[in-house]
Amino acid sequence: MENHELQASSTNNRRASRLVAADALRGLIIAHKHPPGAYWGGGFPVYYDALTFITRLVTHLAPSGFFLLMGVGMVLFSDSRRRRGWSEWAIIKHFLARGVVLIALQLMLVNRAWELHPIGWGLEIYIGVLVALGGSMILATFGRTPLFFYITHLFLYLGLGLLVAPSGTSIPVMYPFWLLGLLILYPLCLWYARFKERQPAGSVLQFL
Repeated sequence: MENHELQASSTNNRRASRLVAADALRGLIIAHKHPPGAYWGGGFPVYYDALTFITRLVTHLAPSGFFLLMGVGMVLFSDSRRRRGWSEWAIIKHFLARGVVLIALQLMLVNRAWELHPIGWGLEIYIGVLVALGGSMILATFGRTPLFFYITHLFLYLGLGLLVAPSGTSIPVMYPFWLLGLLILYPLCLWYARFKERQPAGSVLQFL
């Protein structure tokens, strides 16, 4: 009986810790993200009158709201898990996994839904909102070590440039090497975030 009461109390505490205002705003954004006007059967961005324009304009507020609330949620989640004893690395791994799941949902499920659109979108690869949200969640690691990233990326990209294109190259050719650099920098920033976590307060290494 006592254990049951403790479990019930723990559940109630977790529910009470949620921000009702944030949940309400998230629900409002989701509810108006795709009203029937988003499927009026015309190509985007074709607006036949003021009503279609206003309908589409209102829905544009949703993606920015998703990003804002995701950022707020990440901060609140991190703070609550630290109080429960999670390490910084455990929190990072959670966001990595969650970001990968969001991207997978976009590519494997959401894109299939968009193919049902009246104009018949052909979507082999569509980088939609979930990919952007998931990617931002994954790339938040760079934001944990911004100065380390900045200094390291200078030497990395200059080295890549001298190695593969000493005389310069075009923008289209540059993009694959930019992505390659991010793939190299990501584990380095993960490593430094964990290293920085172990440094004493006031350490110069905490500034990077």
